[in-house]
Amino acid sequence: MFRLKENKILSSVKNSKAGDVLRNLRDKYISAPKAETVSMTFYDTPNSRDQKLQTYIVAGAARGGTTAICSVVRDLGIFMGDNLGHNLEDSEFHQGPLKLPKVIENRNNRFDVWGWKRPDSPRILGKVIDDLRNPRLILVTRDPVAVGLSLTKRNDRTKEAALAASMASLQKNLEVMHDLKIPSLVISYEKAVLSSKVAVQEIASFLCLDVSESKIHTISKFIKPGRYRSAQAK
Repeated sequence: MFRLKENKILSSVKNSKAGDVLRNLRDKYISAPKAETVSMTFYDTPNSRDQKLQTYIVAGAARGGTTAICSVVRDLGIFMGDNLGHNLEDSEFHQGPLKLPKVIENRNNRFDVWGWKRPDSPRILGKVIDDLRNPRLILVTRDPVAVGLSLTKRNDRTKEAALAASMASLQKNLEVMHDLKIPSLVISYEKAVLSSKVAVQEIASFLCLDVSESKIHTISKFIKPGRYRSAQAK
């Protein structure tokens, strides 16, 4: 008799508003997996974040996901260059180091906060660091094997040479970050693809921006493997 009443009570709860509440609580706190962080931050301080004038540099290995991450930075409102190509690289930043100070001076005069994307930026960063206002590095990492495979498809390299180049690039970028000790966000491209909303949230945080949940959701939909289309291109 007691078991019958218990079953009736459970049945009524399942079909009631209370049942909906219980299911929502279950989905929110039990069923839903916790979002995993996709990045690591180095050398960032409250003082470095509290600066009106800032410059962001998106870098990483060639074929390593820098365009996708740069697209997020741009969609979040940071000026990343004029007349950008499909890879979101500004041709003015492919000039020699001797010409870059003038380019940087021009951008500093136009914008309080701006940036550029060039995968091998760490190679020239030390030569222009004194021209930059509060530089902040976004270093994109990707599985070296994936980068190596991509390089073999697009360049005339052996697998061994492509893998070696991929690993050497990552090592060099980390060394530059360590030597310069500028605020840096090291972000995993693979994890960003799997947890795109978390990626946008963590990038926005590093950019010192307060972004709405709806905007984060919109931008996150455009982080797709092999796709460089940004939310601005809708």
